[in-house]
Amino acid sequence: MSADGPNDEWTDEVIEFLSSNIRKLDDNSGWDHVFISAYQMGCMALIGLGQAYEEDARVYRIENPQIPKTLPRWDDVCFAVLVVARQNGLINYRYKDRSSAAAHVQLKNFQVQIKNRLPEPYPNLQPKYGLGYAFARDELLSVLSALGLIEKDQWAARAETVLWRISPKEWTLDFETNPRFQNAINHAVEQMPDRIRDEIENMINITDEDVDAATVRMENEIKVLREKYGPQLRAPNSIDAKKVRRSLEFQRSNNLDWIFYRNWRLDTGWLSEAEAARALDIFHDPLAQAMKREVIALLYPNAASR
Repeated sequence: MSADGPNDEWTDEVIEFLSSNIRKLDDNSGWDHVFISAYQMGCMALIGLGQAYEEDARVYRIENPQIPKTLPRWDDVCFAVLVVARQNGLINYRYKDRSSAAAHVQLKNFQVQIKNRLPEPYPNLQPKYGLGYAFARDELLSVLSALGLIEKDQWAARAETVLWRISPKEWTLDFETNPRFQNAINHAVEQMPDRIRDEIENMINITDEDVDAATVRMENEIKVLREKYGPQLRAPNSIDAKKVRRSLEFQRSNNLDWIFYRNWRLDTGWLSEAEAARALDIFHDPLAQAMKREVIALLYPNAASR
């Protein structure tokens, strides 16, 4: 599968869809993602497609926009379209019995299905390539078709990896046992660029000096807050080094996720620096997170931050 999808004719439909489905600024000069993840990624796609620029956490229209010669990655744009669609209720993933999450209540240890609800629209996207049922509104269907994600009323082959990254809970996808994923683990380890390996090692190795430096930073921050709020401030009198180390492990694990979000894709493996520059900052990507866990477990089996 090409990183640019079936063709380069999808841009107009995507721009129209995203422009219409992300909250607009009051004066219609652009879009306000209000820090909702789906809208943030949709805005990134609009920026990558040459339609907007970001300033002060808002995204403004470019007058007389032009599609750039170097497009953002097609698979990343597909991800942005699908998460915006779900945020706006334009796609509804279904369980194997064709029911939606709205028809189920998740209790502590089991799930029950609600009966006698109003009938839901019948799924208009049928299972194929291990992907499940879904119902998509007409305005989304045309975009999915332009992107090459669907063929008639079924998912297309190139949609498989894109939907692995979405991983709808209704489908309970098990991509980690798929041979493509398993082969990609070895490839990611064996073909890891030196720049990536160095970046990962910097994240993995938490030294006593790192803990000491983080402790000093926290103590200084508390000192500033004490001076500002006085006795009203509820803060520890001393910093626990173990808690500081756990905090660093959590931060480093998040940073490791970002290395994979920005630099790795299943179909191509590690991106070159030029290809990484075309990638959108897609986050909440279960496929990249799963690959990070497998790679770090192989290379650093004792790492606490994996």
